[in-house]
Amino acid sequence: LIEKYHGKCIITGINLPEVLVASHIKPWAVSNNDERISQDNGFLLSATYDRLFDQGLISSQNDGKMMLSSMITRDNAERLELEPTKNYDIKYDAGMRDFLSYHRDIIFIK
Repeated sequence: LIEKYHGKCIITGINLPEVLVASHIKPWAVSNNDERISQDNGFLLSATYDRLFDQGLISSQNDGKMMLSSMITRDNAERLELEPTKNYDIKYDAGMRDFLSYHRDIIFIK
């Protein structure tokens, strides 16, 4: 994922390896061994955004458009600099489709 995302968080662009996390789209605990190591089942995120993603407070459309849970107030979205109308470069390919669908349908809190 470091190579795929050029060593940068897909949301913030931060490139400090000490705070970057290989975040699973479909959680490790419910993935099989192939899914766990699949490059298509991951994003490179800084720690705060990894936590938001894991908790289902943010998700992504296939086009990279950010989805925000209704639990995130407008004030907190601004503090986090999350832009729901912005398309982030998630480097989407067809192999990510099922993982992203799983996250949106099962993990994401609408």
